[in-house]
Formats: sequence, structure tokens, C-alpha cells
Amino acid sequence: RPGSLAPSPTEPAFLVEIPPDFLALKAADFSLARDWRFFTREVFETCFQAGYSVSDFFYMPHPARSFYFLEQIAP
Repeated sequence: RPGSLAPSPTEPAFLVEIPPDFLALKAADFSLARDWRFFTREVFETCFQAGYSVSDFFYMPHPARSFYFLEQIAP
């Protein structure tokens, strides 16, 4: 289940975990998928406004997990 508030980024780089198969989640539990969508939107908007950029994406198949890698953009 997603968190209730987006974190305040304080590290130079970090991972943001997302559901590994959003379409399957949406088919199984639309309400939870909507919560994830709103939460990730808040996380990314907060991070982008704080000067972060997505620089990579990681998928681990066993067990299935997905992550965006965000890092601060040099001023």
C-alpha cells in the first residue's frame, strides 16, 4: 500500500518503488491502483520541484519489484 505523504527528499540519490505490474494491480484492485497513481504523482512532483531527475529504472523479476532511481540535478 502506498504511503500517505510524499517524502521530503534529502539524499543526493534514492529509489522510488512502484508496483511491478500496474495493469495487473488495476485489474485486481482499482481503488488500490488509484491510490498508487496519486501517491506516485505526489512523490515525483515533489522530487522534480526539489531538483531531482529520474536517471534510471530497475526491474527485479524474483520477487517482482520495480524502482525508479532519482538523483539531484547539478545546479
